[in-house]
Amino acid sequence: YVRIDGLQVSVAGISGNNNAITMWYEMTGGEVHVSNSIINGIPTNDINIFSGVVVADGAQGGTVKIWNNIIYNFEYASSTNTQAGIYVHPTVIEGFIYNNTVYNCLRGFTGNFFNSMVINNIAYDSGARSYDTWNGSHADSDYNMTDTATYLFPGSNSDSEVTITFATGADNYQLASSDTGAKDLGTDLSADPY
Repeated sequence: YVRIDGLQVSVAGISGNNNAITMWYEMTGGEVHVSNSIINGIPTNDINIFSGVVVADGAQGGTVKIWNNIIYNFEYASSTNTQAGIYVHPTVIEGFIYNNTVYNCLRGFTGNFFNSMVINNIAYDSGARSYDTWNGSHADSDYNMTDTATYLFPGSNSDSEVTITFATGADNYQLASSDTGAKDLGTDLSADPY
């Protein structure tokens, strides 16, 4: 049972696998939270796995909750490797991925989302693969936004090819007060039991 809240993390992609936060579940059960954090990638080399938040291989089950994070710059130019804002690998994890902004990553959200609810997220300027799932999506995933036209988020209220205006200032990925592409278009999760 681990809680990561309110961190500012930068990680350089140098060699092998360099991720800002990686979670392994070596036993059944447990719960990990990653929330309210700013996670920045520094793409130095084209490496195998270079991601902001990774739920890794070999997991035995458990719950992961990832919410209210800003994750950006996990992309080395012209790479074909796994470089993503959020990467969920095992299918046995129950995930709740809410209210995250992923910007300028090779893939926004990638992995196995069959057991993970993905709600109120933004993947922007993330190549052609904003939402790259390998085995389908959770039936309740919805209200996500992207600027791409392919690899789209599930849900009838999710939207694609939107223009989102961010606040001014370097590396500021909060929505601008004048934004009409995503602002106030999510769903209210205040009564969500998770």
